Amino acid sequence: MVVRKYREMGSSKMVEGIIANEVIESGKSDGWQGSLEELSQVEKIFSNFNIFYVNDFAGEWGHRKVQ
Repeated sequence: MVVRKYREMGSSKMVEGIIANEVIESGKSDGWQGSLEELSQVEKIFSNFNIFYVNDFAGEWGHRKVQ
């Protein structure tokens, strides 16, 4: 797994685009690390699109599973 840090990726729009693209294409985007503030900002944007931070250990974003 490649570790990707939010602040090293440039603008927040770039980060959001990468995560969304990977989740749409493969169902997940992993390896993300960042501050709680960075995570909170991205979570707010994605909450309306059913993309959530699903695994803190792996830094994984994906679709929330319906139970």
